[in-house]
Amino acid sequence: MLSILIPTYNYNVKPLVLQLQKQAEQLSIAYEIIICDDASKVNYLFDFNSISSVFYLKNETNLGRTQTRQKLATQAKFDTLLFLDADVLPAHENFLDIYIS
Repeated sequence: MLSILIPTYNYNVKPLVLQLQKQAEQLSIAYEIIICDDASKVNYLFDFNSISSVFYLKNETNLGRTQTRQKLATQAKFDTLLFLDADVLPAHENFLDIYIS
């Protein structure tokens, strides 16, 4: 029901992804988190694909903000899309619950 889409470039999104996954699991909703790295020069070594419902894509060349977001939207399997910038962290432990409501 919810596709959480995170474009990133040279930024470690692991804390954000783990917090969103925890919140989504607590809500027992159908969800996916898709991260698209826009050809970062910095490699944050973390196997996102080993986490349930999390998918990691990496652009071979830098496509820019708009095309990376379009790519994420086409990869999403749910109709409800939530785009989050890589450098945010939800202020509340119930961020997704509030969003869905």
